[in-house]
Amino acid sequence: SIPQDLAGAVAQVKNRSPQGGLPPLYRFLVYLLLYLDQEIQAQDLRNRLEDWLLAKTSRPDLAQLKQQVLADQQPTPHAQASDSTEVVCRDPHLLLYIQNQASTAYNIQAFYIPDPAAYEPQLAEGIQQLKAPSTVDNHESHGATRPQLEVIIQRCLEELGDKATEQITVLLSIEHCDLDVDQWPASPQIEGEPPPPNLGRRYRVVFGLADRLTKPSYWADWRTRGQCLQNSADSSQSSQFLANRLIDVASGGYSDLYDELYEDLDNDKQKLGFYLDTSPVCDDPDTYSPLFALIYTGAPIALWPRNSNAIEGWKEHIPDLLLKTPAHELPQKVQVIRKDKAHRKDWGKHIALIWDNPQLRPPDPERLRVETA
Repeated sequence: SIPQDLAGAVAQVKNRSPQGGLPPLYRFLVYLLLYLDQEIQAQDLRNRLEDWLLAKTSRPDLAQLKQQVLADQQPTPHAQASDSTEVVCRDPHLLLYIQNQASTAYNIQAFYIPDPAAYEPQLAEGIQQLKAPSTVDNHESHGATRPQLEVIIQRCLEELGDKATEQITVLLSIEHCDLDVDQWPASPQIEGEPPPPNLGRRYRVVFGLADRLTKPSYWADWRTRGQCLQNSADSSQSSQFLANRLIDVASGGYSDLYDELYEDLDNDKQKLGFYLDTSPVCDDPDTYSPLFALIYTGAPIALWPRNSNAIEGWKEHIPDLLLKTPAHELPQKVQVIRKDKAHRKDWGKHIALIWDNPQLRPPDPERLRVETA
């Protein structure tokens, strides 16, 4: 497990037996480096500690040293409790990290995570970076256009071949969270054949907030809310239903969405997010998107209709079809609605879902090793 602070690093060394083969000081420094991996401003200190450790331990690279320390640890109850703050998820994932390169151009990185529970972002282990984004013309130099994003995702799925993929998590900036990625075709159209199914019918397609990745000081709150989400998976009580875990913005009479949602979420740590009947993506530079409230409180969920024409169907069906769903089953339920002929045409295809799992972050780029498929 990765220590969340310096006290945690000390505790992990004090509660380990000495059979790991490394002196306690060296093991403490490895834990310290794992902690510093989350601190953007600590690059110089990280580099000096790495150089010192490699010289003292005669290891060829730091990744090997970190793996040894993590493999040798015998977790105490405290360490096990720390591990449980991540949302347990075992389904194979395609993780797409889309960054703005210009107003209409994007840079995309794609990763395959066969077992998210075994994936460690700091070590970049248990993940495969896909080559498909680099196969699109001008992607790396000028950024991909919106139509090229469709092609890149299709090529990612082609690159995976028959590897199992249950869910696609798309990390987007707040200003692009209305992209209808779930409605894009899962494969190219072939002349003489029917249109291929869209991504949202074939996979569970959810969004994450790329803006959250640049604010690691708020990740502890994100993990805490993630534990609340995990608790809903461990309980069948009706209190875990979305109706009791999300803030209803539509009936809340909110005038300043960001400020009021931040206050409500900050005051109730059991709330997991909110749902709206209008898009939280706004063009007004003087208005803050309510999605920032998710980032600054660590809440992982937001739900809304992308299209104003879907509001009527949204208001009619969301109480029975979505709000009576246990919180941890929301991605599966949204996929069912996207596939349901009775709902997908009028409102189901317009559902936008933020499902921001702290377990599913891009790997540390300094540790990433590109693997071949």
